[in-house]
Amino acid sequence: MIEIDIHFFDCLNNRSDVSFYNDRFISLINDIKSIPHKPLYKLAHFSSENWNQRDFFEDFFPYIEISAIDVQDGSIREISNIEKLKAPSRAKKIIRNNDILISTTRPNRGAISIFRDMESIKIASTGFAVIRKISDEIIREYLYIMLRQGSSLLQMEQRSSGGNYPAITEDELKKILIPLPPITVQQQIVDLYNAAIEEKQAKELEAKELLAGVDDYLIKELGIELTENVLNERYFEVCILDLIGERLDTFYNNPIYSGIDEKISIGKYSFKKIKEICYAVSGVVYSSSDESEKGKAILRGNNITLETNEINYDSIRYIRDSFIIPNSQKLQKDDILMSSASGSKEHVGKVAYVEDDMDYYFGGFMTVLRRREKNYNQKYLFAFLQSKLFRSYLYRNLGGTNINNLSFNMLANLKIPFPPIEKQNEIAAHIQSIRTKAILLKAEAINVLEKAKREVEGIVTMR
Repeated sequence: MIEIDIHFFDCLNNRSDVSFYNDRFISLINDIKSIPHKPLYKLAHFSSENWNQRDFFEDFFPYIEISAIDVQDGSIREISNIEKLKAPSRAKKIIRNNDILISTTRPNRGAISIFRDMESIKIASTGFAVIRKISDEIIREYLYIMLRQGSSLLQMEQRSSGGNYPAITEDELKKILIPLPPITVQQQIVDLYNAAIEEKQAKELEAKELLAGVDDYLIKELGIELTENVLNERYFEVCILDLIGERLDTFYNNPIYSGIDEKISIGKYSFKKIKEICYAVSGVVYSSSDESEKGKAILRGNNITLETNEINYDSIRYIRDSFIIPNSQKLQKDDILMSSASGSKEHVGKVAYVEDDMDYYFGGFMTVLRRREKNYNQKYLFAFLQSKLFRSYLYRNLGGTNINNLSFNMLANLKIPFPPIEKQNEIAAHIQSIRTKAILLKAEAINVLEKAKREVEGIVTMR
């Protein structure tokens, strides 16, 4: 065991917590100090420009949350459109073209992005630190790449404080050390990284095109004919007698949505309503005071990957072991896990399949569809719930507002084409094979970027 003179380090770092002086942190700092480097505050200036929640926008404003940042490649996955009257108090940071956004909550996750938009500004959460101006001795893209490197994320972890959600202050963030090779080497790293991003995106596009073909296959096999409609039709006629006992809003009755049940009814096979083949189990409702660093693991909406409908294990929440949860709220083999609430319609209703019993529970904004009908393939239903037919049905029932909450009652009467079990098995197996290929391509895409990060580390450290 190495004894450390805390008082000596306290004078240098103003830190007395033992974890700050963990060997892996000290070793990293020594490695960086052995090569040309500078602390971040000598290379970049943090923006303090805040929004007063009145100027710039009319009724709605574009908002970037920390959860919108892809921790793999730094891309901004979505920008929410929020009503100004309902603006959360944290929606204050003004973001301009080329700003670098750094999540200060759990910063070691790497929710770091560079914002590209010459035409407009956006609003971001106060959970971001924003770098705007940088020194002439560093290339902006190089700084962005280095902030996302493991060496920087580990320093952010070292300088964070807090329990369940450790955070780093801007003052501590400014102290992290950035390797500073010559400009020519910085540009070499930028070129290498950008080439990796292009290769990654190519593999992701190939995966996306594979998954896009699933819908055409499914519709063809079920014998359902879809007609093309203009999504933004402004005028259409509906018989008033058909609206008795139904919703009257135009969004719900737009022909592009309202004909879905009929299309399924006249398909090649008979149908059943979803409530006849499944029942719903709601997720665990708990408060922040119930959360713990360890305990019972809870999956939430962000634990379902939108593109491939997989369960991911990023940002798992835990609640204390003493919190009593019925076994019915633990994930079981053949469950379909569904997000029942989200900040955007794109994410509400997304699903993942549970292959085996799991030692995980699911949160309050989640629903599990558990089989009731025995003579059918649950993976067939899983495939159908990813289809354009289902998404159209879902959008119809959610309506044209920003309210994105889904209940089982909204799904209960959805008609599901119900071919013989042999056909269900054939469809499910074919779609699963396509999904597997797409998932492998996505994994390859991630490996391309991870390899580039390792090469960058080697160039910087001259190893």
